[in-house]
Amino acid sequence: MTIQIDEQETTLFGHDEKLGRDERSESGAKRSFRRLRAEGGVRVHASKFEPPRNTNEISVNRMDLASAAVLAELGTQNASTSGRRFWGWYTIMMKDVEEVGCCVVPTPLDGNPYHADIVVPIALDAEDRKDVLREYARDLAYHATFVPWGEWIKKVV
Repeated sequence: MTIQIDEQETTLFGHDEKLGRDERSESGAKRSFRRLRAEGGVRVHASKFEPPRNTNEISVNRMDLASAAVLAELGTQNASTSGRRFWGWYTIMMKDVEEVGCCVVPTPLDGNPYHADIVVPIALDAEDRKDVLREYARDLAYHATFVPWGEWIKKVV
């Protein structure tokens, strides 16, 4: 599949804009999907919203700027570079990110103009950094839900 990128304004955020983090773990996706199906919602694990080491940025895609098929193709391409598969997204609304006290910065990448980063407001050298990051991750995860992608969901018992 070839990804076509529309020439459009991708810097302004809407309060009701949806953001999504790729899920690249089979076990995480299946566990989240089973909960989603059984409970009608899913409690997202806080680790899904923890930034990588030595950074405050949590990578997301701006879900409202492209079709799910285009975003899934990007997720598939990104996952394949690390030998993994794409299983879906953990989505969160912009207003919930703001309510938690974080901000979102557009960070378009080559081949992915929909990329952005949730920025956690904590100094990189803060003494209690680990605890504060964990708290933000919990708060973000509380507002998130899992959106599966692909045929694999038909096989999950």
